[in-house]
Amino acid sequence: KGIQQATTIEQVVLIRKNIDLAMNVILEHGGMAKDVCELITTLNDHLTRKIIALAEDAMVREGHGRPPVPYAWLALGSEGRREQTLRTDQDNALIFVDHSPEAEEEARSYFLNLAEKVVSGLEQCGFPRCKGGIMAVNPKWCQPLHVWKEYFRHWITDVDYPAEEVLATFVFFDCRPIYGQYELATETAGHILGLLDEGNSFSREMAKTAILHKTPLGFFKRLVVEKSGEHKNKLNLKLNGLTPLVDAIRTLALSQKVFETNTLDRISALVEKETLTPAEADDLGDAFNVIMLIRVRHHVNILRQGGVPDNYVNPDELSIIQRTMLKEAFKTIDRLQGLLELRYDIKA
Repeated sequence: KGIQQATTIEQVVLIRKNIDLAMNVILEHGGMAKDVCELITTLNDHLTRKIIALAEDAMVREGHGRPPVPYAWLALGSEGRREQTLRTDQDNALIFVDHSPEAEEEARSYFLNLAEKVVSGLEQCGFPRCKGGIMAVNPKWCQPLHVWKEYFRHWITDVDYPAEEVLATFVFFDCRPIYGQYELATETAGHILGLLDEGNSFSREMAKTAILHKTPLGFFKRLVVEKSGEHKNKLNLKLNGLTPLVDAIRTLALSQKVFETNTLDRISALVEKETLTPAEADDLGDAFNVIMLIRVRHHVNILRQGGVPDNYVNPDELSIIQRTMLKEAFKTIDRLQGLLELRYDIKA
């Protein structure tokens, strides 16, 4: 209600701080990872919509008028999957209705101006800009429908492009509209569905890339930590925990034409498709829950100390039960990556 009633970015920034307080309440009452993610996502969606509405009003005040053509603001990555934690970099894009070349250029100019206001507002609310530039303020990711369709055609049906580019496309397959004309995203999804029949090697390329990040389990299933540097004696919960799980599940979901973006929803859909057994799905859900909760608690603790949240955790600072559960989670992810290697005949 507070977000909806806000009339300035400054008011929205103040309200954003209350989300952290809400997180503490959920965690103290034993909330599951799904509860935590849904709360954060719901509040952040409202926050983003308000910032976009304020940006549109600012465009009018500055003499640019209302949007020249219908458009949709797209959430990508963890936000698109509804799996954001307290502090996540921005990943977003903008899609607008096709028009004549002249009108298209004019529309792109308008939307880039609008996007800068939105991205700046999100930044003020504590969402850092994406270091890789995957934001609607980047001309590459502020495009009409036909350009987005061509992007996905290239990603799915062209075979000769490097693994780095395959990896960079993952974020776009977690796309979710949160403002504007949602039908634009629906039409894009329908386009992707048709392309998946043509992209015979696409799933295999995704699978090869999805197993690049390994879990931090060594011999005798001991947790492997950084040996030196800034994060000595710590492990990266995101890069070596959530990322391999999310990437593998995304790959399996797309191969089965499952268009859910949330990882737990994808897992449930894969059981219905008989790609995963109920037992495998339960283990994967538990793994996701364990890693996500440890990560969120870690973020909350750092914020309490006035620091900037990161994904590096020292296993020695976890309880024996947490360490045991974390090892089991990593074992489950190892088995999932083994399933991908077997399914797509990938040589280790």
